Amino acid sequence: MARRRPCDRLVSALLGIVALLGLAGCSPDPHPYIALAMVDGRPTVLVAACARGELSYVTLAEREDTTSPAPSDVRHRPREWSVGAPLSAPGPDGVRSPVATAPARIALFERPSDWLISRETLREFRDGAEYRVYGGPANVATLEFTVARLRELAPGTVLTGVGYRDQHVVSEPTFEKAAEKDCDRS
Repeated sequence: MARRRPCDRLVSALLGIVALLGLAGCSPDPHPYIALAMVDGRPTVLVAACARGELSYVTLAEREDTTSPAPSDVRHRPREWSVGAPLSAPGPDGVRSPVATAPARIALFERPSDWLISRETLREFRDGAEYRVYGGPANVATLEFTVARLRELAPGTVLTGVGYRDQHVVSEPTFEKAAEKDCDRS
């Protein structure tokens, strides 16, 4: 058996560490391509111009109430409202692609023209309830909010995400510029 040189062992160890880190689930931060605002008194998702060709669905989900335990034998799915672009017929590779781009604004609980409702177990907001909104298939930030928080936004400002947990309020032009900068890097 051939004897391994110290350099070979070091390279093998480094490759093992890199592989382990890859398996640990490290992934890039989600993109800041959506924001929330109150538009004409209604919670509305704003989709950055650079992401409208990528974003093929938007889902609004009510956060589960953790104060009242559900029976363990009942499978509970969160209440959701979800809309998406219609998909093409499968291509040679079996992949279906969206046939309509995302609109600039999606008023929650209103189906955008050319899009379809895919889930409608949530039909209205409840006072005090917490919600999250996200879209895909792009790696888009998830926004968590209450309607009261959105009502507190000053005109011209939006709630947007940074990374996986951070959210902040910025002007709508600042949101668009940040999203465009992120699109340029992607």
